[in-house]
Parts: sequence; C-alpha cells; structure tokens
Amino acid sequence: MKVSTSLFFDRSTNQMIKGQSELAKTQTRLSSGKEVVNPSDAPDKATAIQRIKSVLNKQDSFESNINGAENRLIAEETALKGVSDILTRIKELSIQAANGTLGPRDKELVAIEVEGLTQDLLSLANTQDVNDNYIFSGSRIQIQPFQKSSNGDVIYFGDETRNEVQVSEQRYIRFNRTGTDVFGRVLRETDSGETVGKGFFEALGELAMGIRKSDTSAINQGIDDLDQASFNIAVATAQVGSEMASVNTQREVNEETVLQLRTILSNLEDLVINALLAFSPKFKPSDIPEAIAYIFFRAPYYSKDIDYTSVETEINSSYGEGQIGKQPRAFIRVDPDRTFVFSSEIRVINPSDIDKSRKLLSDYLRIISQNAEIYKTLFP
Repeated sequence: MKVSTSLFFDRSTNQMIKGQSELAKTQTRLSSGKEVVNPSDAPDKATAIQRIKSVLNKQDSFESNINGAENRLIAEETALKGVSDILTRIKELSIQAANGTLGPRDKELVAIEVEGLTQDLLSLANTQDVNDNYIFSGSRIQIQPFQKSSNGDVIYFGDETRNEVQVSEQRYIRFNRTGTDVFGRVLRETDSGETVGKGFFEALGELAMGIRKSDTSAINQGIDDLDQASFNIAVATAQVGSEMASVNTQREVNEETVLQLRTILSNLEDLVINALLAFSPKFKPSDIPEAIAYIFFRAPYYSKDIDYTSVETEINSSYGEGQIGKQPRAFIRVDPDRTFVFSSEIRVINPSDIDKSRKLLSDYLRIISQNAEIYKTLFP
C-alpha cells in the first residue's frame, strides 16, 4: 500500500486540478444535457438564454393570470345565466298576476314564489369563485357584497372597482362586474316627470307586495323594473362573452409565443452528444452512465489539525483567523459511512474504471490512519 504524503499531493495537484476541471465541466454538461451551463461557457449564448428564461417565467405568470381570469368569468357567466332565468320566471308570474284571472289565494302563492326567487337572486349576487372570492364585490373579494340589515333591507358592501390582470407584456384584461353593475338601481319616472332610482332588491320586494295586494299599478311598475334589470343582465352577459373571447385569444397568442421561445431556447441549450464527446475525447458513450451516477467534488487536503468545536473554530483553524465574512466558502458535511471516495487519477485517465476505486469515506480515513502509523515506523 502506498503512503500518501504531502509531497505526493504537492506534485500531483496541478495535474489533478487541470484534469478534474475538464472532467467536471463535461460531467455537468452530461448531467444537465445542456451545452451552456454557466454564463462563462459562452457569454453571448448565456445572455440570450437568461433573457429567454426570464421571458418564459413571465409567460408562466401570464398563463396563471389568464387561468384565474377565466375561472372568474366562468363563475360570473354561470351566475348571470341563473339571474336571467330567474328574472324571466318572475316576469312570467307578474304577467299572470296582472291579468286579473287569479284569485287572492293564487296571488298569495305567486307572491310567495316571487319572494323565494328573490332570495335565490340574493344568493347568486353573493356567488363565490373556486377560490371562495366573491365575484360581484369589486376589489373587496373577501367581503360578502349583499347583506340584509336588521330591518330586512339589502345593502351593498362591495366597491366599484373593476379588477384587471396582466396577460401579456402590453395587455391587461378586466374580468369582473361590480354588484352595482349587475344588481344596480332601476330607474322610475314619477308623476312629475322626475327620474328616481330604486334598489334592485327593494323593487322586487315592492313587486311581491303589489301582487299580494292585487295592486295592478305596482305590478306593472314591477314588470318595467324587471325589463330594466334583464337588460342590465344581458349587457353584463355580453361583456363576459367578449372578455372570455379576449382571454382565449390571448392564451393562443401566449402559447404560440412560448412555443417559439422554447424552440429558440432548445436550439441554444440542448446538447448534441457527438459535440460533447468531441469536447472531451476521454469519454465514450458507454462511459456516460458511470460519469453521471455520482455528484463529484474535490475535498481540500489539509496537513494541520482542524478544530471542530464550532463552525467558527472550524473556519478559523482551516483558513486562519479573521476569514469569516471575507470570502464565500462552502462547507459540505457528509456521513463517512454513506459517502464514497474515488481515485482522482482514475477519474481523469479512465472514467469507465471509476467504480473500481470506490471506497467508503470511513474506510478511507482508516487507511490514512494506518498509513500515518506506517510512516512513523519508516521515518521515526
């Protein structure tokens, strides 16, 4: 068994460093499958690669925003269809109540159904998306927009903000309507010709009361209110459809952009194995599995004792006092019984034989200790 001495390390260090540097670069390229791994490998390519990766990261963010907007629009579209269907049903009931063919008992039943449908509308006005955000509350998405007061009045607690998200470098898309956009006040003209507003749910309450009391004038006013409300819902539904189309169009544009960018990135990064083998003639295709089976690093050689009492004492005893914070250094702590050491020479000269030199670190340390004892006997 050879005796490793500091003279041996000094004599072979330069050769080992040179060979290991070339090998390490090759291993990195093999393991990553990329021709350009570090910016220093090819400055122009590396700059272009980083720029493309940055743009792709933004595209991921845009895609997430598009998905979020689409989910909100789908929830809104579903809610608006439900509102439209209910308003249509309430109008049908109101027309029946206004034609004079229903008796008091039937009108009471109609009024009860209208009140129940109004409660359904209130539930739809408080619709939440898949993330439990209220879709008709403006920017106050965590606050239930329509709530009943102690006297039964429905009050809007949202705001008037139209939310928008960025879906490309230059484009933002709005994706919501506020509660007042959809369930806004209906306009009425008084006998004096003045126009006044009436709350959406308040108007429905008056309609139910008019049906119950057989008040034809109140019922007809309610039908006019329903026509206004239905028009508002139709406008909102058309807006949702337009925004959904914009979202889908932008997604297609973004997907095409990503495809082109990934193609360019692949042309810059992807490694052609033949080119890699030409870069390092020592490697053969059969060597590749063995070459990438491990993570290699070169541990420094120290002839002096290291104080392992603390991280600070370890650094100071290794590099000298006052070195902490001056120069970045990496410490790798390993389990000697689960870490292998290999011959650096074999790695450089014949990579395919690398496993033949493998030893557990704990065994290697015992060998060093035995060598030290042998050295003492040879050189007392």
